[in-house]
Amino acid sequence: MPPHQATHTPLLWDSKVLGFSCGAVTVQAGARDGASLAEEIIGIIPKNETLTLAKIPAQYKNTTQALLKAGATFIDTELTFQYTVAVAQVDPGIEVEIVKQFRGNDFEALASHIKYSRFFLDTDIPHKRAINLWRHSIRNHCQGRASVMAIGYHDSTPAGLVIVMDNEQARELYFVGVLPCFHRKGIASALLHTLTKAHSKKPIRVEALASNIPAINLYCNAGFRIATASNVLHLWGSPKQSDLQYR
Repeated sequence: MPPHQATHTPLLWDSKVLGFSCGAVTVQAGARDGASLAEEIIGIIPKNETLTLAKIPAQYKNTTQALLKAGATFIDTELTFQYTVAVAQVDPGIEVEIVKQFRGNDFEALASHIKYSRFFLDTDIPHKRAINLWRHSIRNHCQGRASVMAIGYHDSTPAGLVIVMDNEQARELYFVGVLPCFHRKGIASALLHTLTKAHSKKPIRVEALASNIPAINLYCNAGFRIATASNVLHLWGSPKQSDLQYR
């Protein structure tokens, strides 16, 4: 077996907010699909780690099956979209502002409405802790952690945002959200159109779980196309969080 088919990274921020140790395993390019890769993934997880995220390329069916047999929990398939096709935008009259920071807590309420997240889909994670994690994440990004943000306004009221994280390879749309009272007003489409129209030569990427049909339709209608797919698995240490008094 070739060495270093997978690497492990502690997720320190997740661990701090959730209250238990978290980490992630990344499969290296060119890794060989099979039980040996699954064994390596399990072998590099620290013994004291409570929850480990593993994103396995969807075509690696043998590795996925081996991990499931070893007790991993399948959460969903994550689709990575890349902006590919320029799409004409019908102006819905939405004002969009590009900012570095957003003062106010208008968007923290979105944390209670995120249905399609690995933290919410895993029933072994207490729901209140998942909401708290997303609330902290939205707050921190609005306070300056994001590279930039696009804010959409409806009648001068903050209605939706896109959190953008830039890196050397791409512009990642980390979070796309519209407050429930402003749904179906074209806000998300206007935000995406602004970001894609004014963007540089870097690829623009965004992720969505396969069960999140509204997001998939939104991205496809905005000119994004599926680039890759990964199976999202959770590997729990002992005890699982459902066995602890966190609920």
